[in-house]
Amino acid sequence: MEIQGEPADLIFAHEVGGVWQDITSSNDLQNQIICGVTDSFSYFALMEVSDPVQLLNELIADVATLNAKNGIINALDKKLETAQDALQQARANNDLSAINTLMNAFINHVEAQRGKEITIAEGDYLIEHATEIVLVIAGAVSI
Repeated sequence: MEIQGEPADLIFAHEVGGVWQDITSSNDLQNQIICGVTDSFSYFALMEVSDPVQLLNELIADVATLNAKNGIINALDKKLETAQDALQQARANNDLSAINTLMNAFINHVEAQRGKEITIAEGDYLIEHATEIVLVIAGAVSI
């Protein structure tokens, strides 16, 4: 079976209480062998770790392509720019709760405009990607 993703970014994870945990003990890139250690049985998966900064930049670019009123786009941009600034500060202070709050504010704003100024499909797409960013920031990984 062929696994997609950058081999250096892959982790071996298992689910504990609904949360995926990295249990990678080694990742041999040359022989393409990844191993993990755990003391319990659960669901297991190979996952690619995502960079929240890159994901946030992609989401900002996606918002710019919306066919919505400038006021809506500006409000969404402002929330994402604030989250981007907080993410840069959090790397120094290790405080990620503010970023999750900001991303949830973005999601709530998209939900409020979904089916109105933003199409349902665009809203679903933005919410899906914002949720992925929240999970990555919270320490989860993207599948």
